[in-house]
Amino acid sequence: MEKKRKLGRSLDDVADLWLSSAPLPSENAEDIQRKSSVKNDPDLSYGFTSRTISLVYPESPKVKALLVSNFALELAKQGYGSCILDYEVQDSPLKPIINTLIQSFSKVDDNGDSSTSHQILKLYGMPSIHFFSKTDENLLDTTIPKTDDNLYSRLSNSGLEESIIILYHQDTLDIINAMDYPPPVVILVTKPKKEPLLVCYAYIKTILRKSPSTRIWIVMDEVLDRDVAVKAFTFLNQIIIRRLSHAYHQPKYLGSIIHDQTLGISLATHYPIVLSEEHSIARDCLIRITANFIKTLENPD
Repeated sequence: MEKKRKLGRSLDDVADLWLSSAPLPSENAEDIQRKSSVKNDPDLSYGFTSRTISLVYPESPKVKALLVSNFALELAKQGYGSCILDYEVQDSPLKPIINTLIQSFSKVDDNGDSSTSHQILKLYGMPSIHFFSKTDENLLDTTIPKTDDNLYSRLSNSGLEESIIILYHQDTLDIINAMDYPPPVVILVTKPKKEPLLVCYAYIKTILRKSPSTRIWIVMDEVLDRDVAVKAFTFLNQIIIRRLSHAYHQPKYLGSIIHDQTLGISLATHYPIVLSEEHSIARDCLIRITANFIKTLENPD
């Protein structure tokens, strides 16, 4: 009996495609070396500072928005100011969270420089969190951050470039491919399961082929057991070592997120979990992840 043909690709077929070690058609060893040397040239600027971070979670925009807000707030608690650049074109999941915080604390800049496109959050004398929204008319035609972006010009003139800049954009490979150079730091969130890990690998492959000097940190989400998360990261890293031998910086494990009831409430109410006084496993995880990241800021090697 003839075997029935399946529609679409199976997971194994997708794995073979994503895990292919074949270079892209326009790439060779000289191209990769040239990209890396150009990216590391201190005299050239591509719109990013050494503190520009992109937190990528293609599977869950809502959880990503929660992570970004918690990350910025925990950085502020540790003495680091941040600037969130929201490049989401429509219905950004991050905006309700920022609006909730602004309404809850009613803090604006001392000079009154606050608008729908630039909101400033201050928490009890902590470093400010600046939020720039896509609603700015100067950004309407900008799908991703670029060198000549008017927003970056405003940042350089205001001194905000000294803050930790967190990019918030659509998490698709098309967007990553459209960037001339990825940010110097990428925090990539995935789940310790086969299919999400393959998607994670596809993103890592795309990022490192465009910029081998980009530092990538991995966060595991929806973890029931930390040992499982570490094993999943080890599995992913072994594939990267085998398949992407040109990568200058191997991804590193930043931590894992264990979901609990308080995280669900936080997602429903748009209120960051790190501001809660109640004990929470998920809250402890987010605080630990941010603390680990701060260590890399202070000791990059």
